[in-house]
Amino acid sequence: MNPNDLALTFVQQYPEAAARELELQPQEVAAELVAMLPLKQGRGLIAHMLPPYVARLSTHWTLDTVAGLFADFNANKAASILRCVANPRRDELVRVLPEKTATLCRLLMSYSEDTVGAWMKAGLTMLPSSCRVNEALKRFSSDNNSVISGALLVVDEEQHLVGMISLQALMTSKAEASITHLIKPAPPILHARTSLVAANKSEGWTKNDTLAVLNRNQQLVGVLHHVDLRRSLSMYGEPSSVASSGNLISSMAEAYTGTMMALVDMIGWRSTRVLPGEEQLR
Repeated sequence: MNPNDLALTFVQQYPEAAARELELQPQEVAAELVAMLPLKQGRGLIAHMLPPYVARLSTHWTLDTVAGLFADFNANKAASILRCVANPRRDELVRVLPEKTATLCRLLMSYSEDTVGAWMKAGLTMLPSSCRVNEALKRFSSDNNSVISGALLVVDEEQHLVGMISLQALMTSKAEASITHLIKPAPPILHARTSLVAANKSEGWTKNDTLAVLNRNQQLVGVLHHVDLRRSLSMYGEPSSVASSGNLISSMAEAYTGTMMALVDMIGWRSTRVLPGEEQLR
């Protein structure tokens, strides 16, 4: 097996360990190695890297490469990376994202990183209160977005939160019936500009693991899962345990690491350029 195949095997089987190794390498070397990988493996690898590091790597990639690597990222993941990229490069990267992802990224980045709005799930299925059951089900099946514990949120014409409807209730109702008789009270709410520390003290968490998020106009703009709140408060969580989760896994990972680092060395001697904008990110 040649070094390229071994490196690919390492990335496929231990993406978090591979990500930690590459974060220790010169940016231009890591960027070139990611670009050399098949697109699927490249995406999986950078998904395990810290957003500021991916942002630095992105200054070494063409826009087409970024578009390919970021294509399957949800808006929250993409926005966490783009926050760390200086303009005008950030605007360039946003423009190559799928239109819906780009729109949601702009919304998420409009909020300070220490507020609820930066961490909410902005892509969610909303039902207009005037719709019928069959339309509601069609919206759910086509959107493939966030729901709250098996329920869809309902808004009025001004996008103000009205309540929620369980998917079970929708699926057992007549297709042409109005959804109004199925609406239950809305979940507790948070405001998008509320600080994460204050949000953590909300009494809404005592009986709910997901709260609705409203903007300054009291319009529904997303939901915040408690797991995401905990993650944000811990600054991306604890260090990865993949490489130390067991003696067997650790030993195998170490064997692959040597081969991947040999490949990194092969790349390193010919990767010396610094692209415009990188100095801003270092």
